[in-house]
Amino acid sequence: MNSNERIAATITKICRREELLADMPEDADFFDHGASSLAVIQMQIRIEEALQVTVPTSELMGQPTIRDWINLYTRAASASTEAGTPAAIAVG
Repeated sequence: MNSNERIAATITKICRREELLADMPEDADFFDHGASSLAVIQMQIRIEEALQVTVPTSELMGQPTIRDWINLYTRAASASTEAGTPAAIAVG
């Protein structure tokens, strides 16, 4: 499994743990499916611990779908690899 596939699998797995999001399409909005802001932040924390990549909460809240999060975290991981720096950077 390559890095992008690992990122996608990790994000999908963590998001699907939320009961309200278990069967949600990847392009559906978390909030439209009843997820709270707290649940979204908890998913963010779990994802960032697993991937060792961070994305600003404001960007994640502005793009609250599994597909969007996969894109944001993939870009952040790629940018940090290219720069040779920790992945705690904004992507935007």
